[in-house]
Amino acid sequence: MPVATLKAAMTQDPGALQLKRMPNSIDTLAPTNRFVQSVNRIPITPGIPYHSIIGDRGKGDTPNSSDGIVAYWSSHVEGAQSELIVPSNDCAPQNPQAIAEVARILKLNLGNRGKTASENGSTAVLNVAAGARDSGR
Repeated sequence: MPVATLKAAMTQDPGALQLKRMPNSIDTLAPTNRFVQSVNRIPITPGIPYHSIIGDRGKGDTPNSSDGIVAYWSSHVEGAQSELIVPSNDCAPQNPQAIAEVARILKLNLGNRGKTASENGSTAVLNVAAGARDSGR
């Protein structure tokens, strides 16, 4: 799509981000972003288990904690099969505890191959969150 077409689409909508450049993924992370709000209204498919791994800068004040970018309340997804809070900034996917948790969940899922999600409680969705709710689902 030509840049001029994208710019015209962005400026013709008064509710759109008013930027003097092309938007990037960071521009659309705000909880007030219309796209994020729309995606967050879509329910997670029933019967598909999911897990969350959330960074916390180490202050230990969950649910008031943050990874330095995204608050816990924005990363927390109700109904997760498991939720692990790791001492990390917004680089939680690089944290050794987070990596070990991903391995645990993958092994759990591997051990349940061939069974339906409702039969085994395995995971189909893994949210290694640096703001799962802020960036959609």
